[in-house]
Amino acid sequence: MSGLTAATRPDTRASARTGATSEATDRGDTARRASMVRTDWRCELKFRISDEAADQAIAWARSILEADPHIDPALGDGYSISSLYFDTPALTVFHRIGPDRRRKYRVRRYGSETLLYLERKLKSHGRVRKYRSRIPDDELCLLEDDHPDREWSGDWFRRRVQIRRLEPVCRVTYWRVARVGVLEGHPVRFTVDRELRAACAGGLCLPAGSEGVPFLTGEAIMELKFPRVLPQAFKALVHDLSISPGTVSKYRLAVATCGLAPLAAPGSRLPADGLPPGAWSREPGAAPQAPVAAP
Repeated sequence: MSGLTAATRPDTRASARTGATSEATDRGDTARRASMVRTDWRCELKFRISDEAADQAIAWARSILEADPHIDPALGDGYSISSLYFDTPALTVFHRIGPDRRRKYRVRRYGSETLLYLERKLKSHGRVRKYRSRIPDDELCLLEDDHPDREWSGDWFRRRVQIRRLEPVCRVTYWRVARVGVLEGHPVRFTVDRELRAACAGGLCLPAGSEGVPFLTGEAIMELKFPRVLPQAFKALVHDLSISPGTVSKYRLAVATCGLAPLAAPGSRLPADGLPPGAWSREPGAAPQAPVAAP
């Protein structure tokens, strides 16, 4: 929920293919892009840790980082998240097949808000970027609309879901503690997710509240997010907890929990080349320039 910048460039790829464009289409594309936001490319390390280690990490983060400014102060530095994940009938996102292995499409709700967030998460060269737009929850049904309003803020998401034949697969709910700040001159984000639950989707709906089958009981998922090089303070935390980053996916764990597909190797360790070049070095290094992909 931080580091978001408006993406306002009109999408003219479709008109280039047809050799024609209409004023109405231009207005629709511009309106959608104006309502869409995207994060900068950033590194994202995930750790599957014990509840005890999570408590230690949270105490450490509270000592040097600020609470996420978007949270409800009445809830401290935590909030609940509910996500509805999409995949193909063959679960190509889950199995990491083809171009779907680098993309996730989901709808997210924070707490009991009446607003939903349509999100596309893209991973490239060990870095992550998100595209998202916000809609009222009563507009979620428009994702199945056969006669869409081209100026609807969620039309970019609807088109991609339909083109890729994605459908709701499962829901994941959890409690998140989030802290943010600046380390070594760069914005960083720290999160711990626990009390995770999974449920089969049951259609295009995303109710508020905790429901489903618990998974990772007694464990948590910690994420460290930073622009380029892992800050020394994060390195010290990882060292003190004696933990290593892994390819931990809440979506894949939820699919397995729901019995939709077996999980071959939960929490597998990243290979040495699984981290962005220079991420573990104090020197800026030669991290690759991530491609600017259209949403």
